[in-house]
Amino acid sequence: MNNKTINPLQHTVSILNRTIPIPLLIFGTIGNLLNIFILTRASLQKNSCAFYFLALAFVNLGCLWFDLFARLLSGYRIDPTTWNSIVCKFRFYITYLSLYLSSFFLLYATIDRWASSSTNVGIRLFSKIEVARRIVLYTVIFALLFYLEIFYCYSTVEHLFRINCYCRNYACRVFNDIQFLVLYSLLLSILMFYFGYQTIRNVKRIHPTINQLRSMKKKDQQMMMMLRIQVIFFFVCITPSAVSKCYTALTYNINKDLLETTKENFFFQISVLLLYVHYSSAFYIYTLSGRKFRREVKRLIRTFHRSHSAATSPSTVTRPSHILMIYQRNQDNLVRQTISNRYAYANNSIETSR
Repeated sequence: MNNKTINPLQHTVSILNRTIPIPLLIFGTIGNLLNIFILTRASLQKNSCAFYFLALAFVNLGCLWFDLFARLLSGYRIDPTTWNSIVCKFRFYITYLSLYLSSFFLLYATIDRWASSSTNVGIRLFSKIEVARRIVLYTVIFALLFYLEIFYCYSTVEHLFRINCYCRNYACRVFNDIQFLVLYSLLLSILMFYFGYQTIRNVKRIHPTINQLRSMKKKDQQMMMMLRIQVIFFFVCITPSAVSKCYTALTYNINKDLLETTKENFFFQISVLLLYVHYSSAFYIYTLSGRKFRREVKRLIRTFHRSHSAATSPSTVTRPSHILMIYQRNQDNLVRQTISNRYAYANNSIETSR
């Protein structure tokens, strides 16, 4: 009876790891690259919230191609992390680093919107682009140092839950998994919802007095809407994975049969794929929720189309400009001739009057 349950679950996990990562990688890579192109445009370069979104796009790309791509390879049994301990360590170092930075950049963006809507001048200073750049730099440096423990904790382990690249140190595993649940899923989500709620309160509080809601830049309002939707999506996608990892770590010393272990692995694999939906969907969330963002997407497409047209048909571009130059030259000559004739006519009139 157990084999009838175990085999389908294992087969389903194998199929999911071979199929689901492909569209996530394709759409996630395209979406995050488009985010980078759009958020670096001149109209958004001075917006601090857009800068956090830009940093988020780079981090999401790292997470997709260092962990999700390895998961895809594992579905075809060609994952190098299963036999190379150095690759294993480096994969999880980048993965945890990306998860940490992605979560905190999203939190910073939420705090930034709260600060920008505050009536306190000192608090509003937080929403400056210079402050955002410093915070991102310091956070990256801290994360690079903090997760050096991954190189000690992770290594290749044979025949363990069908997973070869694993954290064999129990203390490390409990620390990382509880940290993932408490810090990323619960604490950061609570902070994001809190500052989002405070932002709404700030806007409503000042509306009857100085009508800041109407005078607030549309760009900032749309950034706020994009942020709210992404925070909700973040919580929905990351919580199942955090719960699964924490449960596995806390029950590691409990004797489990193969069926229970397979069920745990099945739920974990599903939750991880759901987690990567979050890292692949940012561009599409922005496009659906932000009118300003959609406008920038259209401008980017038009710019690309014009540059492509100029590259493919240069004669079409240079010929009108050449005709225009000839026309302009003829017009200048005509104006000069007209002025000369009027000057000669004036001189003749003066001579006649004399």
